[in-house]
Amino acid sequence: MMPQRSPDIDDAVLRVSSALPSNTSFGTAYVVDLEESTGIARLVTCAHVVRDVGGEHQLLVGDQPADVVKCGSPDGPDDLAVLQAVVAPGTRVLRVGSGAKSGRACRIVGYSELYGLAGAYRIQEFRGKLGAITSMELMGRRAGSWELELDEELPDGFSGSPVLDALTDEVIGTAAIALPGRTSGLAVTVQELARLWPDVKTITAAPYWHRGMEFIHVPGGEFPMGTTDRRARDLAEGRYRTEFMDETPRSVVHVNGCYVARFPVTYEQYARYLDDTGADVPYRGDSLSLPYSWDRADRRPPDGLRTHPVVLVSWRDALRYCQWLGARLPTEAEWEKAARGPHGLTWPWGQDWDPARCNTSESARGSSTAVELFSPSGDSPYGVSGMAGNVWEWCSSSYDPYPYDALDGREDPAGVGRRVVRGGAWPQDRHIARCATRHGVGQDNFGFTIGFRVVLSRLPGW
Repeated sequence: MMPQRSPDIDDAVLRVSSALPSNTSFGTAYVVDLEESTGIARLVTCAHVVRDVGGEHQLLVGDQPADVVKCGSPDGPDDLAVLQAVVAPGTRVLRVGSGAKSGRACRIVGYSELYGLAGAYRIQEFRGKLGAITSMELMGRRAGSWELELDEELPDGFSGSPVLDALTDEVIGTAAIALPGRTSGLAVTVQELARLWPDVKTITAAPYWHRGMEFIHVPGGEFPMGTTDRRARDLAEGRYRTEFMDETPRSVVHVNGCYVARFPVTYEQYARYLDDTGADVPYRGDSLSLPYSWDRADRRPPDGLRTHPVVLVSWRDALRYCQWLGARLPTEAEWEKAARGPHGLTWPWGQDWDPARCNTSESARGSSTAVELFSPSGDSPYGVSGMAGNVWEWCSSSYDPYPYDALDGREDPAGVGRRVVRGGAWPQDRHIARCATRHGVGQDNFGFTIGFRVVLSRLPGW
């Protein structure tokens, strides 16, 4: 006899619906990660559920708006989606397992509409057993899926429901397709999420979203900031750049946790700010800057650069964008920790140089590139992208000597000195693209190799 399901399961299963009253489609999602201090949960459902309820801009989980963190193809074997939403107190998390075998009893828990009562829903359980692992092929692609043999027909609304091992109550798949007769079907295995999307290291490593922008949580704590005296002297010897010595002395610095934008701000994202505020478009008339300048008449960004990091933005321009977005610039300590992790890596990906992981002079691309081009191969230990090369990035900090101290006045926004830029840019070499490299630029200066990214001290509403 199959054991009764734990009551905690019902608290981890939520209904996915549309914010449009005219759209009555719905499906099911289940919680795989929950940050209890904020109530923000990551959930798994099917990509076709996202489509059917009206797309990512119309999603509700329970009665709360939801963001789409990752979404596969509704008509493909990667018919999976990861959502993020604020959930009610008492919501639970389902354990994700991997040890189930063919023939094992399973249960599917999801939402159905009460018969004869439009708009009234309930959680139901359907039982069955696992068949073989099969290769589901749609649109020319394959994915490992469980065949399901069910005791009863599945009702509408069960797409995206967790398929649970009846003995352990661990998730072993996501219900995706009900086959003719509805007493058989297919469930995408939990392992497919990582295989189909290699940049998602684990389900629970999903990023956070704010106003359509992706953020990565960088935990608080200490890290080694700067460069040792010997290393800095070796870098500076025989080179034009004496600023390597400004990376010394190396010290252990503590930073608070924050949420760092995964990518620098793009032309497309900056265009929304310009449309909303009427601020001046980035423009500079010299021959090197014109390819990155906006059309001042119709306020359009350059063709082909919408997903490139926006440049020709001064430090004060970046501050105004942050104020509009409800964000801020990172301190240079926050920037460096997000780039090199807690152990002081030389480049975001490690200690060994690799020109295939970023856009520098060694890559010989001759211009900026799209922000996602070198992700995930060039990502930092936390999953932050584009922190070596491509464009310099403004920080909030004044360009003051080390050791870094956030309380010594360098974070005063009223200061008149130069401000720090980090990360190097596409015309420069690997030494400038190190995580520890720093440079100072006047607050009102702007150039075709300087952009910025934003951070949140905490998630909005918490």
